[in-house]
Amino acid sequence: MFESVQPPPSEPGRFRAVLKLFALGVLVLLLLIPVSQLLGLVRERSSRRNEVRDELARVWGGEQTLGAVVLAVPYSIPAGAGVVATETWQSGTRVVTVPSVGWTYFLPGAVDWRGDLAPETKHRGIFEVTQYEARLTAGGWFARPDPTSLGVKPEQVDWSHAQVLLPVADPRGLQERPVLRWAGRERPFAPGLTALDSFGNNLQAALGPGDLDGDRIPFSLELVVRGSTALHLLPLGDETTAELQSPWPHPSFVGAPLPHHETKRSGFDARWSTPYFGRGFPQRWRSDQFEAPRLSALLGESSFGVALVQPADPYQQTERAVKYAVLFILLTFTTVFVLELLSPVRLHPMQYLLVGAALCIFYLLLLALAEHVGMGRAYTAAAAATAGLVTLYTRAVLAGWGRALAVGAVLAVLYGWLYTVLRAEDYALLLGALGLFATLAAVMFLTRRLDWSTLRFRQPNRA
Repeated sequence: MFESVQPPPSEPGRFRAVLKLFALGVLVLLLLIPVSQLLGLVRERSSRRNEVRDELARVWGGEQTLGAVVLAVPYSIPAGAGVVATETWQSGTRVVTVPSVGWTYFLPGAVDWRGDLAPETKHRGIFEVTQYEARLTAGGWFARPDPTSLGVKPEQVDWSHAQVLLPVADPRGLQERPVLRWAGRERPFAPGLTALDSFGNNLQAALGPGDLDGDRIPFSLELVVRGSTALHLLPLGDETTAELQSPWPHPSFVGAPLPHHETKRSGFDARWSTPYFGRGFPQRWRSDQFEAPRLSALLGESSFGVALVQPADPYQQTERAVKYAVLFILLTFTTVFVLELLSPVRLHPMQYLLVGAALCIFYLLLLALAEHVGMGRAYTAAAAATAGLVTLYTRAVLAGWGRALAVGAVLAVLYGWLYTVLRAEDYALLLGALGLFATLAAVMFLTRRLDWSTLRFRQPNRA
């Protein structure tokens, strides 16, 4: 076996090698400054988009949460068990107990929702927001309410002021005045009063004589409501079913349980079936048994519905891309560095800095173009411009098309891999891990004969 023998490196050669590697490390750290500023810019633009979305929601309607009707029956609380209050007189104060009114709430035995969501894309300047108009019908029935099951005596119940509540998260989105059909009679809704705030924003319909007669009281209503981003329904029935259709091809189903659904390019069709034991509140209760904040939290936790998401949000994808910036800088510097060692030319750290600056500008181009032409075309244009610029520059500084095309090929592979990672949301982690492993293996293979102390390649052993 014969081995090639090289003279030992001189101390000045070792010093220059260490100094060169140190300078490249400092450059990578310096380039972290514009990378962090790019992340801040992406988040600033995303925040501005959210402000526009909120502004349009105030006009059109916000994220809607709807519930089928709730029956509320008042009852009087005796003076001895009333609310403690304080009266102030000139001669002093005294504590008195005043009579008050409580409410009993009853939920329907069954609720069936049917509806269509028509998505609409609104623009404000360069920003795009997805909103919808939903046409919904709800039908079901109530069992005859029995306040005595809640410990309320019959003489305390005020049947003449019974109300039917319709919970609506943002009543501004209602396009038509909803009308309740209760036991075959129409009862119009009106804006809710603060005395019945257990369900937050709600509409109320007063019941008349005979509306609570019968063991099974049917009801139905129709709604035309506008909203933004998502529609949620509350499982208020002992058995709640829902069926929603929409031409939106990218639904995200939220809440539990998940529906049986069919999603195509032409839209989706989803069907839910939710029993009462899947929520955290009973079918009937008194107002003193649940505080309004607690009930509101329980309702929010049990809601289900669909969000009309944008699968290619430019801000989320650009932010994810920026997080790979350090990897791109390191790999590009490594490629140029190895090609430099194989060429007679020696590069100045300033030339590496210019290459790193071009890589950083890629993300700025990506964000700026994506706001106007979409993520796909923006990524193609920004990647082509950056790879072309770096390739032409390395052609000039490394004095050869072969080395320049090698740098361009590495950038093309990196940008192609990154685009695949950004698009494959479900497999992003797997593709990212495999890509990093393959990259490390390639770097180790290409530098396996590099003497890092002298920055010279050793000759291969010959048998």
